[in-house]
Amino acid sequence: MGDIGRGITARNPVWVVPLALPIALFASTTWEMALLFSIGVSVTVIVTHILAIPVERWLPPDLAIVAMLITGGVVITLAERVLYVSGIVPAARPLFLFRAISVSGVMLWPALIGSRTEPVTRRLNRVIGLVLGFVLGLLGLTLLRTSLIAYGFIPAGSLPFGLVVLALGRMAANRFMEVSRERRGGKEHGE
Repeated sequence: MGDIGRGITARNPVWVVPLALPIALFASTTWEMALLFSIGVSVTVIVTHILAIPVERWLPPDLAIVAMLITGGVVITLAERVLYVSGIVPAARPLFLFRAISVSGVMLWPALIGSRTEPVTRRLNRVIGLVLGFVLGLLGLTLLRTSLIAYGFIPAGSLPFGLVVLALGRMAANRFMEVSRERRGGKEHGE
């Protein structure tokens, strides 16, 4: 459980993964898109890691990322096909953005997670924490933006406004982490 919590607070992918920015800004303007991307990213990233772990450990260490990329490519392609065939996402732009965030997660999150020799349960806990961090960040951003848009604040749907909100969120998360570290440090030293 601690690994999940650390994944949420320490490495929220909305701020960490560069390609997550366009998706967060695009998907946070409507609840339908936010929910679709929250579910889609969660499923693809977790399934990719579950399937890639055995393949990754079978290959030499230098090729571990290749296993992750191939597995991720297959999972993302299948997820896109399911969305397209079911008629949930017929447009090309959302599919492109879905691919961008999913590929970002597959490529960059493993590098943040740790060594490939760590226990599978610990790695999956950290992946779940990262996914929950993404979902919490995206849903929080969506709540703020859709509320402001509903009350007539038109700039809330703009790119600059979204970037300012993301920057403020990152500053708040950094401050929270500093305070948490100080409190833990004080308790460890008996203060």
